[in-house]
Amino acid sequence: MMKLNGAQILLGLTGAMFVVVGAIYLIDPPLMYSLYGEPLSGANAYHLVRTSAGGPLLVSGAALLCGAFKAGFRRHALWINLVMLSAFVLGRAWSLLADGPTPSMILRVEIVPEMVLALLTVYYLRRRTSIMSQDASERFRDTGR
Repeated sequence: MMKLNGAQILLGLTGAMFVVVGAIYLIDPPLMYSLYGEPLSGANAYHLVRTSAGGPLLVSGAALLCGAFKAGFRRHALWINLVMLSAFVLGRAWSLLADGPTPSMILRVEIVPEMVLALLTVYYLRRRTSIMSQDASERFRDTGR
């Protein structure tokens, strides 16, 4: 049985979440907006939601899942995860400052897990960099240079 490390679990869970949410935004944008108590109607609105949320989330989620199971892609996937989560945190924080608190509780609490996941991603990026540096120095020592 394959043993998963923390980075793999983080990428797998975040990737699966992105894929599911992205697919829902692509397939049924009004459903996602109804969770926030906002109506969504019209081809232009659907187009904007599908292109700004559905597609990017689905593709990013697929990349994260690849990184969860392909060691050679893991560092890239961690960076993708950090970029996506940071974008969500920035957008939510700016919206809270610019627009004030929202009536939907979901929007107010989503920022917390996104910040935690972003911080975990930074931790695993730093840890992987440290491990990669140790591996490189060991390889350098083993060659007798």
